[in-house]
Amino acid sequence: MNYLSRWTKPRARAVVAMAFVAASITVATGMQGASASSSRSESPHASGGTLTLISETTPASLNPALNGNGVPLMWFSSLAYSSLIHRNPEGVAEPGLATSWAYSNGGKTFTMQLRPNVEFSDGTTLTAADVVAWIEYYQKSGTFASDLADLSSVVATGPLTVTFNLSAPDPLYPFFLDQEGSIGTIACSAAMANVTVLSTTTCGAGPYEIDTSATVPDSSYVYVPNPNYWDPSAIHWSKIVINIVTTDSSALAALQTGQANFTLGDATTAAAAKAAGLKIGVESAGFVGVVLIRDNGVTIPPLKELAVRQALEYAINRPGITKALFGSYGTPTTEYEGKGAPGYVASVNNEYPYNPKKAKALLKKAHVKNLKFSVVVQPGAPGGDQILEAMIQEWSAVGVKVTLVPATTFADYGTEVFSGKIPGSTFVYYYGNLESELNEIFSPTGAYNPFKVNFASLNALREKIDVVGLTSPAGVKAENEAETIAVNEAYNINVASIDTLVYSTAGIDGISYSPAFPIPDPSEFYPAG
Repeated sequence: MNYLSRWTKPRARAVVAMAFVAASITVATGMQGASASSSRSESPHASGGTLTLISETTPASLNPALNGNGVPLMWFSSLAYSSLIHRNPEGVAEPGLATSWAYSNGGKTFTMQLRPNVEFSDGTTLTAADVVAWIEYYQKSGTFASDLADLSSVVATGPLTVTFNLSAPDPLYPFFLDQEGSIGTIACSAAMANVTVLSTTTCGAGPYEIDTSATVPDSSYVYVPNPNYWDPSAIHWSKIVINIVTTDSSALAALQTGQANFTLGDATTAAAAKAAGLKIGVESAGFVGVVLIRDNGVTIPPLKELAVRQALEYAINRPGITKALFGSYGTPTTEYEGKGAPGYVASVNNEYPYNPKKAKALLKKAHVKNLKFSVVVQPGAPGGDQILEAMIQEWSAVGVKVTLVPATTFADYGTEVFSGKIPGSTFVYYYGNLESELNEIFSPTGAYNPFKVNFASLNALREKIDVVGLTSPAGVKAENEAETIAVNEAYNINVASIDTLVYSTAGIDGISYSPAFPIPDPSEFYPAG
């Protein structure tokens, strides 16, 4: 099943979330969320009964700052926490908790006006001070705190006005602060006074809140309407349940038997889902493969050599792996952006055609024999262990021995990635904009650059894009140059561009997403008709 996190969108925002911080499980008295005996009234618009979702993975924490991003992780946050900026299914930024925002001072000041009269689930009112407290906390402790590396200060410049002062222009704040970016999901002031409570309960300004009495951690998470939500008409269900089911076949069976209404799909179960009469949604999503964690040769010295990395590229049969694992729902690629997007360069899309003979010749030229290293499997990534197992076989054929390191949870995954011993990881990264990828994968402060390697040429282009803008002619040219360099330097072994598949039962509408924002958000689902 798909695991979206930036490695996800627009971080491409992985599709993975790398939740590297172990969450506390301490719960403070008085912050328990809703319970079965709660006297809070149900929203009059919640006419849809119970919506049941299937997630293959558990949240790293109910604290949105520690949970990562992408789907399914962001579901656990988006239900209970409205974001400062809302990104619609077409990828357009719209008002959320903020009604307007703008850059000034040459792109070094970002100012937001907050929506008035917004209440958190505990009944307190949202203020600019709440936003400042959350952003300052996230800057110190959040999973993607590296996104805020250029944030010099965040200040309440009015009761409902928040100003971000940046050390350098950064056009990505409208992405960082949306519902997938995780940074803009503001918690109440009581939670900020004791953030450990957010590990197991919620205190946000979203349409729902966690029902702690009905929730069974690591098994089933139950959300009920937030009676203080600022837009009651957006609450469509009396209850939303996220059940954890760890296999694709079991998830499909849950929908077939009526035990669930929605789940992420998979190429291996698509035919069965169609035969069962389920509704299937398909949209281009992102790229998958193996990222070579750039340790500058400290962990595995030969990986510092371009010829060695290129040998690993030529050894991979992308068309064969893509067809076997993703069928018609994947396309072979070596690129970081989807076809037609700024940053996509047609001339490098088949830069490394399958050529084991050339791979062997490059290794010989580099005087490398018996190359060995390990790759950790990102939990929930499309293709799972299979994509790495296929790559391991092909690397073995050219004399390279790669060991698969499993990771059951994202906490385990983070431990392995930052152990200083493993130079590679499988991944899925959702399409968004190349600037996000440059920022997260190649920046010295990037979340996916744990060894803080400085890719000078890519960072120079990233800084140029920050100044000239993502969509300007100069910005697009710089993105194309960066894409070409990243592919030619073989920093990642990208294998396939894949689709996001979702399965749903009859009776649900509002399941909408696109290549610009391939993030189905259940807080927007509503009963059919």
